[in-house]
Amino acid sequence: DTDAQSHIKLLVNAGFEQALEPDAKVDIGAGVAYTRGLDGGGDTFLTANVTVDKNFQDSVMTLAYERDITNPTGLTDEISIRDTLTFVWDHTLKRDLFASFYAGLAKNRTEPDHRVDINSYIAEVSGNWRPRRWVIIGAGLSHYQQWPGDNLGIGLTRNKVFLNVTFIGGEWRF
Repeated sequence: DTDAQSHIKLLVNAGFEQALEPDAKVDIGAGVAYTRGLDGGGDTFLTANVTVDKNFQDSVMTLAYERDITNPTGLTDEISIRDTLTFVWDHTLKRDLFASFYAGLAKNRTEPDHRVDINSYIAEVSGNWRPRRWVIIGAGLSHYQQWPGDNLGIGLTRNKVFLNVTFIGGEWRF
């Protein structure tokens, strides 16, 4: 794609999905991205993704890795590279009661001058209850931490408690 500031990003991807056993599968993909920065220089980068899903009687576990490349922004005028590793465990406790655990690690950096180098992780536990077909009530806790890869900047820590109510439009019956 191109935009008014002459950023160019060409991306070619290939991948496949394979069942490992009746309850497990793997999805693997890779690609090559060519992108030109604001300074007019171009470079080639590798992209990748791997996802493994495992189904159990009452739960699903997913482990995933992804490398993504984005065009330069005004912040650094450099190519952004993001490597992410995530784990999700969704569990059905009862027919209308669900629990979930999410954990993620990420590394964000820029090329070629490495002006941005940030690491982060997040861990979250949540639950949902569906007392009626048209409403879901949820709650959870999350912890997020970010720190610079070069130890020169200041880190960030954020803890969050959340409550939510979701109404499902097509099911509004009492």
